[in-house]
Amino acid sequence: MARKTEIKTLQFAHGTYHGETIDDLAHGQGKFTYIFGDSYEGEFQNSFKDGFGILTANNGERYEGMWKDDLKNGNGNYYWPCGNRYEGEWQNDLRCGFGTFFYACGDKYVGTWKNGRRQGIAKVFYINGERYEGSFANNYRCGKGEYSFRNGEHYIGEWDHDFRNGEGVFRFINGDVYTGSFVYNRLSGKGTMDYANGNKYIGEWKNDKPNGDGKMYYANGERYEGGWLDGKRDGFGRYYFLDGSRSFSNWANDICLNQGYLYDNNNNQTPLG
Repeated sequence: MARKTEIKTLQFAHGTYHGETIDDLAHGQGKFTYIFGDSYEGEFQNSFKDGFGILTANNGERYEGMWKDDLKNGNGNYYWPCGNRYEGEWQNDLRCGFGTFFYACGDKYVGTWKNGRRQGIAKVFYINGERYEGSFANNYRCGKGEYSFRNGEHYIGEWDHDFRNGEGVFRFINGDVYTGSFVYNRLSGKGTMDYANGNKYIGEWKNDKPNGDGKMYYANGERYEGGWLDGKRDGFGRYYFLDGSRSFSNWANDICLNQGYLYDNNNNQTPLG
């Protein structure tokens, strides 16, 4: 024989239920009002929130969506009083699966979630017009990703904890293109800069500038190979001229100190200075 559905009010230690019941269990449509001010209105099964329902918290937060065994499971929308909003999938009370998070500031995250955190492939649209498309891990941009800046600059490459870290390509608004290593958003390590004026630097970088050993190929065909310090030729270096001659000398602050030798294209040696 089918169990009988009755409309009842049931008292519990943590609140009051009013709605459909079977055998004195909340079952069907009903409303549960908690003693601390929260309320749930929707479907129940065996006194568990199960099916579609709306949970309104006493702090102004609200969830509208699917439940299973008293936990948010399936598709649902969550609203915060500050203006944040999430629309997407849930698993065991946590954002999990595909979902969109609308931030009160105007930013928007569209992508996958795991255990309540941004995880996997996603797109982020920022209110200032910038955009990120790529991988997330534990809420951070992490792995391969592409970032478009509002001024037209563009980065594609590796990320770690929201920083450009690893190998990547950065296109500057002035037309320069850097390909190489990044450390905490800075050009650092081995890298190549193709300058818009036709020059090309291949070598070591630190804090966004050539530092260490490097080669500069100038647009006019000449070449420098040697030491660099904060973007300037510094230390021992070799300079190759268009006519085939070359100088081996020390440099400081981008100036040749004429402490060495000049070799012509016949390899004849002449002291500098």
